Amino acid sequence: MPLKKKQKAEEQIEEVDSGSSYDEDSGSGSDQDEDIDPNEEIMVDFEARSILESDRESIKVILQQKLGHFQQLNVHELATIISQQENLGNVINQVDDEEGVDKPEGEEVEPDDTIFGVLSMVDLTYSQTKNFSLDFIKFLKSQTNAENATKLDNYVKNASYIVNERFLNIPPGISVPMFESLLEDVKNLSEDSANKKTDYWLFLARVFVEDRPKGKSSSKLNAPEIEYSNPEEEIFEEFSEFKFDISYGQIVPKATGWSKDDSSLTPCLRLLVLNKNKVNDALEKIKNLIK
Repeated sequence: MPLKKKQKAEEQIEEVDSGSSYDEDSGSGSDQDEDIDPNEEIMVDFEARSILESDRESIKVILQQKLGHFQQLNVHELATIISQQENLGNVINQVDDEEGVDKPEGEEVEPDDTIFGVLSMVDLTYSQTKNFSLDFIKFLKSQTNAENATKLDNYVKNASYIVNERFLNIPPGISVPMFESLLEDVKNLSEDSANKKTDYWLFLARVFVEDRPKGKSSSKLNAPEIEYSNPEEEIFEEFSEFKFDISYGQIVPKATGWSKDDSSLTPCLRLLVLNKNKVNDALEKIKNLIK
């Protein structure tokens, strides 16, 4: 698939800790990574481009951060679905410093295969994604009470799962052009496309919730601190109409990327259900906050 989209992340240049982007065991880094000081800070410029089928393994590594702990979910299958959907979503990679430089004649120009984030969507009613969708819905219902499971049933009949993943050190400003691009992709889908016809978007946000002593007041004034790994999803929560939390249990494997210095914050997932008509309103608020 040609690179039809190459959107600069608002020309943001961020200091990125090169040691925190990849797990050593994932095999995603190059041989040159061994010579890089994990504490060294490098200047990196990010951009978004279309998803290629060859991105599957890199997407799988990113998905492992959030979903790798849950054996009920087939991360490989999800990565395959995302990478095979044509013109739907985008990935984050590093800007090519040699972009615009003439290449030797006959040399093919390939996209950088180092992926730092992905945004796409998976329709939960489409026949070609049925196996993953059934497992995904079953998993969500198993992680909450009967009342929430019943409410969830009413949404998943007409919903798409929004896969919004990136490594923790990627600047949140890149999310706006990525979501705008995704909305444009949906607009350009055929009228009978499942993802175009869905009315609800489901997010699985990664959050850290402050541990509260037992017996402490649960009033709004004493509400626990909540930190989102993807800050824009806090705004999506404001526009959501249904949500519940999913616990990681007693032990969170290091492979899931939940590295946090503050031991008083407990990691969990937060399911958010958002009417698709509210997405633009949420994006406008996000734009204003990151100006």
